[in-house]
Amino acid sequence: MRCPLAEGGQEPADWLTFVGLGYVLLGLFAVLFAPGYAFVAALFPKKNSDSTLFEDIRPGTSAEGATVTAVERLLLAIGLSVCVVPLLGLGLTYRTQGFDSPTLLFVTGVLTVVLTGIGAVRRHQALP
Repeated sequence: MRCPLAEGGQEPADWLTFVGLGYVLLGLFAVLFAPGYAFVAALFPKKNSDSTLFEDIRPGTSAEGATVTAVERLLLAIGLSVCVVPLLGLGLTYRTQGFDSPTLLFVTGVLTVVLTGIGAVRRHQALP
């Protein structure tokens, strides 16, 4: 696989060096963490407490007051990102224009911003 911007004879390892490790880490954060964290913030607007998600939800009770700890929030964010981003890609394959990476990144960014807004509104409403 050759980079279109690479000069003659450069290998993929040179391309990674060209892009830089910072861009790669920022991209991984944007795709594998941010959408899931925004989704978790929208689902669980309350800040962390001493109780965990599994202690708050009991049979016959409402999940309205459920909170998650920082570790649960981190793991849920990664797990939801791993689920949501491929589903967005699957949905984009049914477009008439086809599927391409910039469109997936754009839709993922829009979803992240929308979920962040929903989470901010819900957190503001949940304040005592």
